[in-house]
Amino acid sequence: MNKYNRLLSRIASDLDIRKGDTEPESNYKTRLIYSAVSRIGYSSLWDKLEEDIPITIEHFKRRIEKTLSSYLKMYPEVQSLYPEQLDEISDYIYNLLLATGNVYHSPKRISPPANKQAFINGIEFLRGTSLSEKVSISGIGTFSRKNTGNNMISVSEMFDLMPHTIIDYWTHYSEQVKFTVLKTDNRFEFLNTRPAPGNSYWIEKPDINNEKSLMRTSAPGTRIYYFYKYNNKEFEASQIPYWLTDDMNYLYLSNGLLASKKVLPDIKYQIDGAISYLQIGYLLPPAEQNMIMMYSWPKTFLNVKSNFSRVIDTDVLKAIIGLLNQTGFSFKEE
Repeated sequence: MNKYNRLLSRIASDLDIRKGDTEPESNYKTRLIYSAVSRIGYSSLWDKLEEDIPITIEHFKRRIEKTLSSYLKMYPEVQSLYPEQLDEISDYIYNLLLATGNVYHSPKRISPPANKQAFINGIEFLRGTSLSEKVSISGIGTFSRKNTGNNMISVSEMFDLMPHTIIDYWTHYSEQVKFTVLKTDNRFEFLNTRPAPGNSYWIEKPDINNEKSLMRTSAPGTRIYYFYKYNNKEFEASQIPYWLTDDMNYLYLSNGLLASKKVLPDIKYQIDGAISYLQIGYLLPPAEQNMIMMYSWPKTFLNVKSNFSRVIDTDVLKAIIGLLNQTGFSFKEE
């Protein structure tokens, strides 16, 4: 931490990134470097290129990769904690910023988003901040620690989170279903309504309790999703519109279904002072999952895309718990 005129210590202070009580220093360094290069990538959105050339995705990613490469040469003790291919990091950072509205993408150019703030439970979530503004960072997400805040919009609006509970979401769509006996040569797989760590989300056998559930075509290619129930040895089913299931959106329905059955796994966490370790038991719907990924670090950077094992600023976690509890997600401290 003291090398190069205490560079990492200054990054920790500037970005308000705190060390866990029992966190190994090597892990702390990897988190600091990851957040620092994400901020430098973000700053490249304001670069002035020759002849008014627009900022491209390639320019953004190259900036991250070059900066990360430099840091790893300066701190070789953490180089083995990062993947050999640094584009895994730059791709991931770009895709996550884009998915959470922190980068605007138009043909042949990218640009910073409009400035927004949203406050909840002592945390003001920030988007589109100027480079001169003092921010705190958890993962690659920016925020401020405040006692009060003036919301331009709600946090739910800012991240396009569900305005209703996941059970209400499931009930709303499943109660509109008109079932018919399904006659098709397609093969199907069925939502596993007894989820457990390591178990597949989809299994070969249907539920035969005559309750509504979800199934999908099992052939490679575009999946077709259905509500179904198994009644008197016959499948009764109703196809679900693509817009409700594409791009992992089926997770809104599956989370709601499991929550209604009281079998949706908890999101478990362990507090280690300023940081907490998250173990996500079941993938959240895309917007909620992306928000958590944005505001957390992977537990291991060799698997930067890990959806399940994450490290997060404890204050940010408490704000997210208060937010997601309102929509039916459960957290459990271990």
